[in-house]
Amino acid sequence: MRLARFELFYSPLCPTCPAAKEVVREVAEEEGIELEEINIMSPEGENRAKKYEIRGIPHLVINGACHILGIPTKEAIAGLLREAQKPKEIKPDRFINIKGEVCPYTYVKSKLALEEIEPGEVLEIILDHKPAVENVPRSMENEGHKVLEVTQINATDYQILVKKK
Repeated sequence: MRLARFELFYSPLCPTCPAAKEVVREVAEEEGIELEEINIMSPEGENRAKKYEIRGIPHLVINGACHILGIPTKEAIAGLLREAQKPKEIKPDRFINIKGEVCPYTYVKSKLALEEIEPGEVLEIILDHKPAVENVPRSMENEGHKVLEVTQINATDYQILVKKK
């Protein structure tokens, strides 16, 4: 089972945020879940709220994916927690095999493949150049895309899944 992580977005000016904090803190403590409370009025909080497209507070994000807006109940958190911890099968929309290529060609070919898909679609990249396993994901994230997974699939080959922004 994957370890869970809670991110609770709040504002010190919000009248309902203390009640949400209380419930989320209690569940996090009972379940041994990492909890980060993020003040949306801080520059970092503002940036992270934009990342998740948060439009209201209090707002709980579980494992970066499941969202609860408002004061959550323990039951609602438990349900989303179960859902968030289920392994997800990611089905790529496009596939490229760039084994044998080296940097910077691994990045260039990955970027060109991303240009051929729509925003929100997933590109699967198979490569065997060890430095590219770090460089390609970092470059993709720097461009605003989301790296979903980096997996070693055998002794020499790696799979990178990237969701286009």
